[in-house]
Amino acid sequence: MDERPQVNDRQCVVQWMVAAQRQVEAGRRDRAHELLSECLALEPDNALVARAFIDNWRALAEDETRRPPKRFLRGRSRTIRQVGERLLRHSRDVGALEDLVRLLARVTTSELLSHIVPVICHVEPRVSPEVYRIAAEAMTDLGRLEEAVIAWRALADRDPRDEEAPAVAQALTSILEAGAAAATRELPSSDSGVEEWDEDTKEIAVLEARAACAQEMARSSGDARMQRLADRLAEHHRDAAIDIYRRRLERFPGRQDWRAALMRLLDQSGNPSAAAMILEEAPEPPEDPALLWEAARVRHRRREFERALEAYGLAIDRFPPGQKAAETLVGVTDAIELAEALGRTDLASEWKRRLRAHARS
Repeated sequence: MDERPQVNDRQCVVQWMVAAQRQVEAGRRDRAHELLSECLALEPDNALVARAFIDNWRALAEDETRRPPKRFLRGRSRTIRQVGERLLRHSRDVGALEDLVRLLARVTTSELLSHIVPVICHVEPRVSPEVYRIAAEAMTDLGRLEEAVIAWRALADRDPRDEEAPAVAQALTSILEAGAAAATRELPSSDSGVEEWDEDTKEIAVLEARAACAQEMARSSGDARMQRLADRLAEHHRDAAIDIYRRRLERFPGRQDWRAALMRLLDQSGNPSAAAMILEEAPEPPEDPALLWEAARVRHRRREFERALEAYGLAIDRFPPGQKAAETLVGVTDAIELAEALGRTDLASEWKRRLRAHARS
């Protein structure tokens, strides 16, 4: 019976922790490991969850070293070396292949699994559905959607009773379709003389649409796997966009809007120092409002408060009348709070007045 709670909020972690404890008391530490893994995926910074996960994992490992061979991996190979010896004697030993995948799944990365397990499924399609699932999970965790769809469909073919496999394949297909739709939009006009909608821009749009679709699915379903996928796709989008904007600025260093976009992405990736370096590399002082806002935010995060206050002031001076973009309004609020913290009540009062004026316009 599945003890996972049917809720979508933080109660999941509490209920899964309780369920994991019940599994430990019942002697099913492997099941407790699965539940605690879900908890850790939802709240990776939760020290209590991390401690429970580590303690259970250590106990599970100790139990398996003491367990008789007949109860380990369905009575088969206990180590990768034993698997290798079996495969040398009989390269098509299905049991040995399954043991190899199980052992690797416990000690290695999804990247390595993605190279090994699909080949095993292709060479020996008689392996258990568990092996097909490991391949599908690895592809999904890596965000390799096209291959993941193929792997989940292969699992559905191998085990028609598995109701989850076709559902996941359909969800991933929807994400791919969202990206394909983003790639077919019309070329926007550009007054700068620079081709805006090139292959690089299309790649950014595709990755962004995929990440947004996955995030929406994760929100609506509360599924931990989908949330991990959404996070991975958002990371792919950010990394690709950073590379693209770097290349573009090498060709057109004067494009301040691109410089602002690159700074924002670097800051979001947790690298404000790199974002500050991009600002320092600008061939001319920032004039574009977007770049000024990013300069202020990055300097604020780096605790360069006086320089941040100066950049906030320049950005607010270029604050277009009637502009009510949420991000800009948040920037003005941050500027007011910083001015007050530095004792610059004159600036804080003036910026509050402007904020009220913009709110009325």
